[in-house]
Amino acid sequence: MKPSCMAASLPSLQGIEMVMLAKNSRIEWIDVAKGGCIILVVLWHTVIFSFAPSETNTPGYQAWFKLGMALQPLRMPLFFMVSGFLAYSSVYSRTWRDTFQPRIATLLWLYVLWMTFNWGVHVILATYFNSAAVPKVNELPMSMSTFLFDLVTANTTIWYLYALAIFFTVCKLFKNHSVKVVIILSILSICSRLISDDWNIISLLSNAVFFAIGCFGRNLLVRHFAVFNPIRFAATIIVSTATLYVSWKYELLSAPGIRFALAITLIIATMDTLAWVTHRLNLSAVAWIGQRSLPIYVIHMSIVVIFAQFTIPAVLEGASLQAFTIVGPILLTIANIVFCLFLYSILKRLRGVGLFSLPLRPNRTAA
Repeated sequence: MKPSCMAASLPSLQGIEMVMLAKNSRIEWIDVAKGGCIILVVLWHTVIFSFAPSETNTPGYQAWFKLGMALQPLRMPLFFMVSGFLAYSSVYSRTWRDTFQPRIATLLWLYVLWMTFNWGVHVILATYFNSAAVPKVNELPMSMSTFLFDLVTANTTIWYLYALAIFFTVCKLFKNHSVKVVIILSILSICSRLISDDWNIISLLSNAVFFAIGCFGRNLLVRHFAVFNPIRFAATIIVSTATLYVSWKYELLSAPGIRFALAITLIIATMDTLAWVTHRLNLSAVAWIGQRSLPIYVIHMSIVVIFAQFTIPAVLEGASLQAFTIVGPILLTIANIVFCLFLYSILKRLRGVGLFSLPLRPNRTAA
C-alpha cells in the first residue's frame, strides 16, 4: 500500500509505521468489521421477513427485533465507513480512467443485475407460491416504468451497491474539499427525515457522510484506532447507551440528529472493541466472511424470501413457538450465509463471468 500524503509529511520512521499500520489494519479489523456488518444485515432481514405475524408477539422475537433496531445506527453506517476506508487509494492515487471500470461501472452493473435477479425471485414466489410470505408483495414493480423508477431511486434491498457508486463519485470529485463535503453530508444526514419520507432516499442521504468519513479520514482512523483506548471506549459506550435509552423511551429515534449522533458514538465504540478483540481472539472466520461480503449481500435476500415460504406458513405453539423465535434467527442466518457462499463457490467453478464483476470485452480480457 502506498504511503498517504499525510504519512509522507511525517518523519521517515513514523511514515514507515503508518504504512505498516495501514497494511495490518485490513488484517486486524477491516475484514472483521465487514464480516460483522454483513452478518448483522442478514440477521436483520431474517428477523423482519421470515416470521409469521403470529410469532412476532413472543418474547424471543421482540428481543431480536429490539436488538436489530438498537443496532440500526451502527449496521449500515459502519459498513459504509469501512467501504470508504477501502476506497481511499482509488480516490486519491488513481485516475478516473483507472477507477471507472473497477469501481463505478462494476458497482452499477452488479446493482442492476442483482436487483433484476431478486425482483425475479420475488415475482416467481408471489405468482406461483405463497404470495403472503413475500415481503411487500403489493409494492412489487410490475411494469418497466415502475421497475426503472425503483432502480433509479434505490428502492430495493440491493441499494447499498448503488449508494457506493454515488458516494465514491462524490468523494473523488470533491477530494480536495473534504472538510466541506463532510460538513454538507453531515447536515444532509441529520436532516434526511425532514427532506423525505421514503426509506430509500433517507438511507442514501443519511449514510453518505460515513463513506466520506471513512475515505477522507482513513489516516486518522488508522492512527487513532490501532490500539484500544479504554477511556474513549467507556465514554462512547456511556453516551450511546444513554442516548439509546432516552430516544427509545421518548420515541426520539426519528428526531433530527439522534441517529447521526448514535452512529458516530457506536462506530467509535465498535472500532475500539475491534482493536481490543482482534489482538486477543482469533476472528479469522469472521474476517473470511468479510472478504466475501459481496456475494452474501447480493444473494441473501432471495434466500430470506425462500426461507419465508417455509417458516411463515408453519403452525407452532407453546414451547416450540418460543424456541423457534429464540434460536430461529440464528439458525436461519447461519444457513443463509452458508448457502450464499456455497452458491458463490459453485458459480465461480462454473466461471459465472459477470455475476460478481463487470464482464470485459474479449480483447480486454486477453490483454
